[in-house]
Amino acid sequence: MRHAPAVTVLCRSQGWRRFQSLVFGLAATVFVAWALSHLQVVAPVSWLAACGLGGVCAGLMGWWRDRAATLLVWDGAQWTVNGQVMRVELMLDMAGALLIRLSGCQPGHATTTVSWLGLSQGEAGPAWHGLRVALYAQHRRAVDNSAGPLCP
Repeated sequence: MRHAPAVTVLCRSQGWRRFQSLVFGLAATVFVAWALSHLQVVAPVSWLAACGLGGVCAGLMGWWRDRAATLLVWDGAQWTVNGQVMRVELMLDMAGALLIRLSGCQPGHATTTVSWLGLSQGEAGPAWHGLRVALYAQHRRAVDNSAGPLCP
């Protein structure tokens, strides 16, 4: 059986991070509007304050999330994310974009950390095909072997 080629992709996930910031801002807006309505603040004032705070929260979340890039590496045997060995699972393939779930153990902890990574074809560039091949080959192997727990 042939193995998937080694691949390295630097992910900035701009679209995915903007989407997360938007959802975070909307959640903050709704929460503040709800809290102000229970304090019986006049509706236009409460919605204006809620939208302002939601926009600030979305902007801060976007700034905070855009600072770091993620280095995703498949060496032919295992995945590493920013130098840490992790389980990488393809959750959604939309032809031009992928949604990937990353799970791994923190050193000295018995719990699994889970995060999500959105990646577009334009962002991956020439590594796109190799990345998809590696994700699908790894997915097939995980289904065949029913991968056990990652953390001891």
